[in-house]
Amino acid sequence: MKKVIKILFYSLFMSFFFSSCMEEGLRGPAGIIGDPGEKGPVGDKGDDGRGNVNVLKYTFNIEIADWVETDLGDGNIVMSYIIPETSTGNISLKDENYLVYAYAQPGYSSYPQRKILPYVYGVNNNYGIRIELLLGDNTDGSNAMIAMSKAINGFGNGALTEDEMPPSVAIDIFLIKMTDLDDSQASASYDYEVLNSLRSN
Repeated sequence: MKKVIKILFYSLFMSFFFSSCMEEGLRGPAGIIGDPGEKGPVGDKGDDGRGNVNVLKYTFNIEIADWVETDLGDGNIVMSYIIPETSTGNISLKDENYLVYAYAQPGYSSYPQRKILPYVYGVNNNYGIRIELLLGDNTDGSNAMIAMSKAINGFGNGALTEDEMPPSVAIDIFLIKMTDLDDSQASASYDYEVLNSLRSN
């Protein structure tokens, strides 16, 4: 008999337990969203961050009619394009506060990549066309130029005819503002960020 009472008591307990766990009804719809709270006060101005890289990129095209034949002396004849400072954000390419990298892509479908200057692409087995950045001797940078010439066996600057020149040349110039490299952490981060920014463009 005690066993039967225990089983009944246990069954009664379990029925109360399971009935109290059952849902009482369907969930109602969500309530209305309340009004936004008051805007908090403006926080204090934070310290200026210590940036470690500042890369500026300028892009322009040089058309075939923009080139001028220039004698650099000692028989070095190039086709040149003087880079106006307006093409580089009014920053002189001779400014010692900037590192300068230049890339070029001749306007031929067979040369789809921009490559860092100086860049020589082959025309035939006898010569190639060299494109380079020449900063010149003037401290104001006014004579910074892109130069293009015929490189015979990789040497010399020979004159080009219009037929030998590409119809256009796309130029990318990167100006990287110098930073305080005394801090080894900034230096390591600077090198990494510069390389990544150049690779992605």
